[in-house]
Amino acid sequence: MYQKKNGITFSSIDCYKEDVESYINENTKAVYIETPTNPFSEVIEDNGRKVASNTLVLGEDNRYHMDFDDFEKKIKEEKIKLFFLSA
Repeated sequence: MYQKKNGITFSSIDCYKEDVESYINENTKAVYIETPTNPFSEVIEDNGRKVASNTLVLGEDNRYHMDFDDFEKKIKEEKIKLFFLSA
């Protein structure tokens, strides 16, 4: 399912259940995965795309959280058009 926000078209899928490669097409500029692991990062790179990562931050609640400021910065600076979050 593709969604659009702030001029960015993106899709969020479960990388363990979905065929990641089927979401990559000629319009894909980048793929963003929260926790890129093999074989997912290899599939992305083998298709000539870039893997961008986002470091998790340990919060005051002793739980790890996504660094949304870093995420937004990378989306803008690296012109990411499509990303996958894998948990």
